[in-house]
Amino acid sequence: MWPPANWPFHASSRYAYGMKDDDAQPRVVPRDAPESPVVAPRPLTWRILLLPAVVLILAAGAAQWHSIGWEISGWLGHPRPSDTIAWRSDFTKARLAAGRLHQPLLVDFWASWCYPCRVMKRRVWSSRVVHQLVEKSFIPVAVDMDTPVGKELALRYGVRTIPAILVMDSAGQVRDASTTMNKNQTLHFLRSSLRRFAHAGP
Repeated sequence: MWPPANWPFHASSRYAYGMKDDDAQPRVVPRDAPESPVVAPRPLTWRILLLPAVVLILAAGAAQWHSIGWEISGWLGHPRPSDTIAWRSDFTKARLAAGRLHQPLLVDFWASWCYPCRVMKRRVWSSRVVHQLVEKSFIPVAVDMDTPVGKELALRYGVRTIPAILVMDSAGQVRDASTTMNKNQTLHFLRSSLRRFAHAGP
């Protein structure tokens, strides 16, 4: 009789012994065969590091979508805040007015195709607090970068990116400079510039 009664197998079925109908000899798996190794779970370090990156990407996307919403609202005809500051366009005349009134020049280098410039126009220069501070303490002048005069002034003052916000004295000397800002940053920039201007004298 095959297999013998004392054969050291785990079960009595001939298929449990590893035999097939066409096998001449059985294939035996001994009882003390080592078990399959247990694979330890992978550490979660990369997932923990990935989470802040995902949060930053989502936050940036939300900010961009908010900006796009301003554009869409304009296309749909909804009212949007507008820049109410009385910007001068003649740089030379603005310098003369700054010397006569003993006030600093606030020069905004901009262009119609500049998206950050449009954002500042709607979100910063349209602010009532910013408007009051500029109209009270500065001689505001807007320099269009697409005009020959604007290109010449940009070359003179080393303006390479826009918007460029410069605070000058009546002699045309740059006292302070910045670029794209939100409302609070703009207020801090303008007030700091005023303090330095008052300390240095016109």
